[in-house]
Amino acid sequence: MQPNKKSTYKIGMTVDSLPEKNPFAGMTPLMESRGWAKLMQSQPNRWVILDQSVSKTGGGFWSRANDYNKKYADDGYKFAVRKLEGVTTFFGRFSPTSE
Repeated sequence: MQPNKKSTYKIGMTVDSLPEKNPFAGMTPLMESRGWAKLMQSQPNRWVILDQSVSKTGGGFWSRANDYNKKYADDGYKFAVRKLEGVTTFFGRFSPTSE
């Protein structure tokens, strides 16, 4: 794997403290890359099927739902996972927040 050529951190460089961890640096969140936010916003207050998996592990959907519920709850989003007819299904719901 090639290092990111745009990085401000170079081999041999020293820092006083470690930068914050960001395991998804440079990656576009699924909410954006798959258009989930727009899909849910177009159907407010309804559960929308966002993803499905036939793998026995569920493709990490439970972890994703838990993480997304923490990250996006304040923006009006809620996520859930259900096993339906042997298919693990990832749901999302947008409820507009009143300000």
